[in-house]
Amino acid sequence: MKRELVPIILLNLVNVLGFAILIPVFPFIIEEFGGNEVTYGVLLAMYPLFQFLGAPALGSLSDTYGRRPILLISQFGTLVSWVIMAVALLVPNMPAVFGISYPLLVIGFARVVDGITGGNFSVANAYVADITAREHKTKIFGIIGSIVGLGLVLGPVLGGAISSSSWGFMGVIIFSGILSLVTLLLMQWYLPETLAVEKRAKLTFHIIHDVNVYTKLQRFKKPVIKQLFFIRGFFALVFSAYTSTVVLLMKDSLGLSMNAIGLLFVVLGGFFIINQAIVVPTIAHKYGNLFAFYVGQAAMVVGLSLVMFADSVLTFLSIAYIINLGFSASFPTFKSMITDLVDDTRQGEITGLDESVLAGASAIAPIVAGSLYVSFAGRSYMLYAVFLIIPHIILWFRMKRMWILLPDN
Repeated sequence: MKRELVPIILLNLVNVLGFAILIPVFPFIIEEFGGNEVTYGVLLAMYPLFQFLGAPALGSLSDTYGRRPILLISQFGTLVSWVIMAVALLVPNMPAVFGISYPLLVIGFARVVDGITGGNFSVANAYVADITAREHKTKIFGIIGSIVGLGLVLGPVLGGAISSSSWGFMGVIIFSGILSLVTLLLMQWYLPETLAVEKRAKLTFHIIHDVNVYTKLQRFKKPVIKQLFFIRGFFALVFSAYTSTVVLLMKDSLGLSMNAIGLLFVVLGGFFIINQAIVVPTIAHKYGNLFAFYVGQAAMVVGLSLVMFADSVLTFLSIAYIINLGFSASFPTFKSMITDLVDDTRQGEITGLDESVLAGASAIAPIVAGSLYVSFAGRSYMLYAVFLIIPHIILWFRMKRMWILLPDN
């Protein structure tokens, strides 16, 4: 593995830790300040909504001005958001607007700030694509995915342990803020630029065009790119719906505490590490990225259809592994395929577009998913399984075949 990948892997680890450390405590924070499941969904949606606007612009800017400065700016935004989050715990817990308390409003603002500069993942993916040969991309994206798994292992455990200490929720925020600061300093000192000046895009930045996902997608003339993103949009909605409500399922249906949820995420993170680092690269190497991608889609449909039967922790983990395999196969293979389909000057643009699609779905899905969960609980996941099949059926009838033609198929 190239030495230049080490800082970007560290960046991904810290970003995931910052997200995962809140997994077992965020529902309890919302509850403490008078929020409910719908409030939880809205606050979850604030970050991806503004990331949806920021990610494509940051991706394009990185194609023009380089990866390093954009990564530094976005990481600084994350640090500022943790400072604002700390302020939220210090303001009076009193109703402000429409009965929403001041702390919840400030938390929402913190997520807006983090979301606007939340282009880390899109630019980081472009960074990886800059320095990775085509035949090694799925493997490297898989390694980064396993780092995500490691973050999912450590984050909830740390979040549960710190929040249970005398420091409480403030301890979680202080720890995350320090982690973000250290990462920012390490990036400043050790993160090299990977996009040579002669390879940078000669494009003028237009804010309206560069935050418009549809307009950006139309710039890519290859039909296969549009077909892949059509599937990606449905996948992103389902992925966000599942991840935004699974903690509620653990808390309510399985009756787990913050610490128990944190320990359960250790196992789920272990699934990510095994699947992303070993299982998925093996399938992709033997059968191609597209085949592995469809295996992931099928695994998700099967797993989501079974969630309603998760009446114990053991049953839930068995089903969660199948869903996890679906996620693990869908992410690195998709990123590898789309970065292979464009030239070096558009890596940031297409990875930014991907992150924007994921963020847009994450802004919409939690609100809808929260309402569906209140009404249907575990049965709502069956709806997500059906929804995930829709784009494949449409493409089947339009193309009269299942497989999209790609260079390695």
